[in-house]
Amino acid sequence: MKIVIVSDSHGSKESLRYIRNMHQDADLIIHCGDICLPKEYAEGFIQVAGNCDDPSRYPLADLIELEGHRIVITHGHAFFSGRNVNYDALARFARRNECDIVCFGHSHIYCDQIHAGVRLLNPGSISGNRDLTPPSYMIMDLQPDSITVQRKEYRPLV
Repeated sequence: MKIVIVSDSHGSKESLRYIRNMHQDADLIIHCGDICLPKEYAEGFIQVAGNCDDPSRYPLADLIELEGHRIVITHGHAFFSGRNVNYDALARFARRNECDIVCFGHSHIYCDQIHAGVRLLNPGSISGNRDLTPPSYMIMDLQPDSITVQRKEYRPLV
């Protein structure tokens, strides 16, 4: 199952069009918040509220079950202390919800790691990363016995 994960598009309609056009074969597209646009611009995406989004438009978190995995989706800003991610708190949040994967954003820094038995996935920001790497998103190939993740750079078509 091909799942595209994006976050922190911060009002960029072009980046959302790009994702849809480049990944028409995706089974699912997840946006981890800070869409900063009316909900219809990310239609077809699973959407959660970021700290820059109107929380009345989007849920604060979502939980999905696919291929025998439970995935919790959150923007993640509640799990930060300043600019640092509290990976322990994210992993506890996942385990409380019986999830083995967390998709989150907010940091604008790509992350793919296993922490306390939970796969933590942050696609970075499709509008610009704070670690000066190119804007990014990720593609997850989800199978019952495996999770493969690939970092992709966002390169808008000109």
